[in-house]
Amino acid sequence: MFENRDDIQPFLEDTELGLFAADVARLCKPSVCFEAGEDRTGGTRFGGLPDLAPDFVWPVREPYAHGGSIAERLAKRGKGFASQFNVAAPLDFVGQIDLTDAQLRKSLGPLLPHEGRLLFFWDGGCGPWIEMAQSANVIWDRQTR
Repeated sequence: MFENRDDIQPFLEDTELGLFAADVARLCKPSVCFEAGEDRTGGTRFGGLPDLAPDFVWPVREPYAHGGSIAERLAKRGKGFASQFNVAAPLDFVGQIDLTDAQLRKSLGPLLPHEGRLLFFWDGGCGPWIEMAQSANVIWDRQTR
């Protein structure tokens, strides 16, 4: 919505948030919005399968440290469901972001590497009940396509 942080405060000053404009502008962080576009190898996309190098090792999370207590608490949802917390499991692919994309470079500039892709994985089975870094993984794939 805004090309730079200096545009935020003047915009908000003309709204009902005017009293908080400076604070809101100060707290804003760079971000990027993704739109569906051409589906190309190595390009940004969500869902499906990632574009992987032949030697890629799929991320697997270990059993959760407190998996037993979580499983007990959630046992009423079913034995099969509860047991997921106590075993290693592959993470689900969420999406990949092409770090060479010009719009991404414009929005986030020096905050990200300039080559390759970021691959996002998450534990879709247990993740909603776990607040641990172990339930997700981001991999910087430096492969160029």
